[in-house]
Amino acid sequence: MSMSHSPSSITHNPHTTYNAHTTQPWTVQTANELYRVAAWSDGYFSVNAAGNVQMHIPSIPTALSDCALSSCDTNVDDTLTTDGTPAIDLKALTEQIQQMGLKLPVLVRFEAILADRVQRLCQAFQQALQHHALDRAYTAVYPIKVNQQASVVQEIIRGQQQSHSGVGLEAGSKPELMIILGVAPPNSLIICNGYKDREFIRLALISQCMGHHTIIVIEKLSELDSVLHEAKTLNLTPHLGLRVRLASLGKGQWQNTGGEGAKFGLSAQHVLQLVAQLKQAECLPCLELLHFHMGSQIADLQDIQQGMREASRYFVELHRLGAQLKFADVGGGLGIDYEGTSSTATYSSNYTLAQYADKVVHVLHQACTEADLAFPHLLTEAGRYMTAHHAVLISNIIDQETVPKTPDDKHYDELALTPSQHPLLSALQDPKT
Repeated sequence: MSMSHSPSSITHNPHTTYNAHTTQPWTVQTANELYRVAAWSDGYFSVNAAGNVQMHIPSIPTALSDCALSSCDTNVDDTLTTDGTPAIDLKALTEQIQQMGLKLPVLVRFEAILADRVQRLCQAFQQALQHHALDRAYTAVYPIKVNQQASVVQEIIRGQQQSHSGVGLEAGSKPELMIILGVAPPNSLIICNGYKDREFIRLALISQCMGHHTIIVIEKLSELDSVLHEAKTLNLTPHLGLRVRLASLGKGQWQNTGGEGAKFGLSAQHVLQLVAQLKQAECLPCLELLHFHMGSQIADLQDIQQGMREASRYFVELHRLGAQLKFADVGGGLGIDYEGTSSTATYSSNYTLAQYADKVVHVLHQACTEADLAFPHLLTEAGRYMTAHHAVLISNIIDQETVPKTPDDKHYDELALTPSQHPLLSALQDPKT
């Protein structure tokens, strides 16, 4: 049985070791500590008393009593964890899957986790806004490019019914926008990013006639003329946003999705040109959203703070140029601690969701206060955060290796390498690496 999380979570922690040649018994606690299941799973999974992996069912209104299994139903009996919360034993679930005639590997989707992630995200930002005494709205926007499975998108949309701030949807292409229009409830907030040809632009404008609040984000100067032309043809007033290309660069595996080398976004010079063109066309009031993307899977909270400070300056200066911005879309970047190490490693993050939300709100609020501006409607596009934990890949055990409790070779200790004898072992045990 294998779960779709980073296999490197065992080797990257120099503080957790287990020696098979000692008399230390292998226990459930040992397994949980070595593999750090609670840490990388954010509390959704653990090892139960039987030694099996179990999924903790979130205790939220939208949580399903029988979590969804891919495209088929399941009635696995719930068990209780040590703290009394219901859980599903994945070994028992696997046995039922096989009894149904399905063969491994099988991808299991826990829809209750999706609903819980939406609620956690909304609650974190609502609490951050309340902490700064801000009576403003927050909307979690889901970029469907993260996962376009119908069951995933529909469950995230259903999360809107429980979160008071609602859930928006983001499309980065015309096919994605068509998917959204097929599932979005009335009056949905839709953000259109990415490359836009005339057909994409026209479809986005038509969606306004369907009752949606669709914002077309300008990422290239050449897009503006097409948007204004199609809007005039359809006799519609477009809702526009602009994406700025930040100089700040969040370090990580996908750092090139942000910063000055990013594929999309306007430089400071292009932002000025865009504002001038909108003024000339008497369409500056249509500009209502500032969008920026600091990078994906940002591990260090300091990088987020730096990016927010730069983006906040854009927000303030655009207001001084006459733009009445109502929305601030901070894009993606919210990291997932795949390793469970709470560090600045590529596949980790050194901050909590609450710290992330507070940092975003605090920096933008500080800039707005200094400039005497109203705090905007806040948006995020944290698709990775919403979906990363909800799916588990269960596969067959293809091989098994047993380490003897007592070495047969009397010279075993003499043959073992010490960290000082091998630089790789020394590096792995060094907390700084």
